[in-house]
Amino acid sequence: MYEFVLFLHLVTLAAAFLAMGVMLNCVMRLRAATDVSSARATCAALAGIEKVMPAATVLLLVTGGYLTHARWTWTTPWIDVAIAGLIAVTIFGGGVLGGRARSLQRALTEARSGGVDAATARLLADPLFVVGNVANIGLVVAVMFVMVVKPALAGGIVALVVGAACGAFAGAAAIRPRAAVPTAAQRAEA
Repeated sequence: MYEFVLFLHLVTLAAAFLAMGVMLNCVMRLRAATDVSSARATCAALAGIEKVMPAATVLLLVTGGYLTHARWTWTTPWIDVAIAGLIAVTIFGGGVLGGRARSLQRALTEARSGGVDAATARLLADPLFVVGNVANIGLVVAVMFVMVVKPALAGGIVALVVGAACGAFAGAAAIRPRAAVPTAAQRAEA
């Protein structure tokens, strides 16, 4: 039974990771939206995938709880760190990022069809949306690292911090304005 529950735990983790990737894709598409109707459709897709995350969190906790009870203890440092990481992802994702998504959805519901106005454009381009989503992905990767390597408490905490920071830096790099690359004609003129 242990191996089956471990498999279910890992499949749930993979599904949650995939859902986070789809959410990030939606967030990037929202940043590029130029009309209200496409932004609404993308926001609806984002809201739909966000509904998967609470079920994935519960299933991870239930299967992880079984695995802990069967072979480990609740005072095992790497287990405590992994649970803390999952809770952090859930609170930040559902609270901070979810709140921003709900604000955007309200603004899009109230917006007139057509082009995106300046206030809605600011919500669509919210840098925390991208940085936070990628930081959460980095945190999940760090939780996976902790589950495999099973470090002591301090090492596990460092792994979570490094994972979240790497994700945040990657998210910030993804939205950083890039220098314009000159076209072939512009290079020829120069």
